[in-house]
Amino acid sequence: HADPIGINRRMGTYTNFCNLLDMAAVAVPGASTADGAPFGVMLVTPAFADQVAIDLAARLLGLDRAPLLVDRGVDLAVFGAHLRGQPLHWQLEQLGARFLGGIRTTDAYRLTALDTTPPKPGLVRHGPGRGAPIEGELFRVSAAGLGGFLAELPAPMALTSIELADGRDVVGFSCTHEAASTATDITHHASWRTYLQHRS
Repeated sequence: HADPIGINRRMGTYTNFCNLLDMAAVAVPGASTADGAPFGVMLVTPAFADQVAIDLAARLLGLDRAPLLVDRGVDLAVFGAHLRGQPLHWQLEQLGARFLGGIRTTDAYRLTALDTTPPKPGLVRHGPGRGAPIEGELFRVSAAGLGGFLAELPAPMALTSIELADGRDVVGFSCTHEAASTATDITHHASWRTYLQHRS
């Protein structure tokens, strides 16, 4: 109260430069000092890499997931075990994924039931007219979250560009041709959920 301008100027020594240098930053509480005083940490990233700073801040704070900046994420198409209500959907929740809606691929894809635990489908592109539109769901995840997700993706699953019926190309789940060639073709069901209902 006695010297607000002076205090603000001193605090600006550690914060204002980010805006001036066209960088992004987020400040979070850190561990207290040895004498018990509060201590903060600021994570600095290049311009427009806000989500990376938020993801790192969440990890520093021990949070399960970070808030997602909707306009800075990557759209991810899922077709099986990561659908809502399916056994691996928790992995998307852990990333802070945001549900964007239902989707359908073009007719260039075939769907197979892989012999995995838990059961998963394998989506493989065969070319225009050589498959069927396959139903799935679209989520938005942070770029940093998607990178970590990809690093832990087990074989024979892969992430690749998926052609949607509405003309968009998005990142989505697929599997290797080798794995699909020995799996049960379930393309005629047009979705993993329909196949599971039919099987039960």
